[in-house]
Amino acid sequence: MLKVTFKSFGWTVLGGVVSFAFQLAAARVLGASEYGKANYYLGYAMILSLFTYFGVQLYLPKVLQQSSTRQVVLSQTFWTLTLVYFMLLPIEFIILREFIEAKQFFIVALISYSMLSIEILSSYYIGIGRADQSALLRRTIIGLLNVILFVIMWFLLGATYNVYLFALIATNFIPILYIGIMKELQFRSFNFNIIVSSFQFYIVQIVYGVYIPFSRILQGQYGTFETVGVLSVGIILGNVTNIFGDSFAKVAMPEFAKAWKYQDLGHLKKVFMDSTRLNAYLVLPLAIFSILNSKNILNFLGKGFEGGENILMLLLFSQFINSFVGPNGTLLNMTNNQRYEMFNGAAKLACALILGFWLAPHFYWGIAVSIVAAEILVNVIKVLQLYVIFKIWPYTVKTFSFICVLAVIQVLGFSFLSHLGLSFVNLIMASIPFGVLVYYVSFRFSPIMQDREILKIIIAKLKV
Repeated sequence: MLKVTFKSFGWTVLGGVVSFAFQLAAARVLGASEYGKANYYLGYAMILSLFTYFGVQLYLPKVLQQSSTRQVVLSQTFWTLTLVYFMLLPIEFIILREFIEAKQFFIVALISYSMLSIEILSSYYIGIGRADQSALLRRTIIGLLNVILFVIMWFLLGATYNVYLFALIATNFIPILYIGIMKELQFRSFNFNIIVSSFQFYIVQIVYGVYIPFSRILQGQYGTFETVGVLSVGIILGNVTNIFGDSFAKVAMPEFAKAWKYQDLGHLKKVFMDSTRLNAYLVLPLAIFSILNSKNILNFLGKGFEGGENILMLLLFSQFINSFVGPNGTLLNMTNNQRYEMFNGAAKLACALILGFWLAPHFYWGIAVSIVAAEILVNVIKVLQLYVIFKIWPYTVKTFSFICVLAVIQVLGFSFLSHLGLSFVNLIMASIPFGVLVYYVSFRFSPIMQDREILKIIIAKLKV
């Protein structure tokens, strides 16, 4: 597991850096209005894809632990969901034609299907214990392709929101075509039992995932494309700070499923607490730097983004909370406790919708508050559920105290750097050595001996 984890982190970090740089560059090049418009339509695409995933993100990693014909499972899943997607397309068009034009629906549908296809392939790699391959595909390959194609289309078509969307379509379809040519997706048969078997996972995905893309649409309805741009930057940068947690969760998925299958509750607890602790070490500096420098980030992006630091700080904080408590939802889903996750997701969605519709008409930061409140609520619920079901807390008292000390040191250090009056680029360059030092201290003085051994392994590999 450790070897796959290191590889997954390597590709995740590289992909995260590429994604971070690309989104900042795209926002700066397109401007707040065009960037916001692109993300407004992307919100529709994400909702369509979410409703046609049919729980594949959680279904494949679990079912592949019980199957000896993995390629058959992949092919059946891909072609079955492809057929269902295009069967549902006319209904989706009828529903959305009141909100977007037919031309924009065509673009949205292409993006949505490409996202579905990438999700299937990524979930397949996770299910066969190759989270590193999933990270390579989702984070690095797609990230680099997106940069290259965006630059090409920007030169050809100019700085419009369609350039962002066209580049995303092309980026997602290239890996799909390549894997198809390599005969990984040979047509075998349709298997509609997939829809039935994954139904609980499907509900979990919808109640958990629908509000974030919908928030972009809601922000556009009650605000401006500029505020959609700020909201989108916050969501995307929040996702970047959450890359480690996402990577840990995907590596842990098959481990949780195997441990539950053999009722190895000790291993279950160890994997969860190791993932949560290591993720906290890695996420903390990114989150603190981003939150303290929200204003600097938005000023760097240029006109139209200024004044949105409250939105950005709130969204970054929500993702930090989500990551800090560990892969609790993943653990519940992989141990036949999906019913709890359906309840949790429903509570989160209800909280977000109530606050969103209440606050958004009156405050430009209303959507951001609804996201933060919903994240805090659902994570408090899940932490309590894990204790009741498995007698697991995310941290021991000793580890939690150590992390609090690290947080204080980092707040002081990054605050000092942010008040030196450096340009944003120079601020990042100055913060990198401090961040590396923080990572070293986190592992070197960790109360868990395993973490110190991990540091020794990393240093040994760097010396080779």
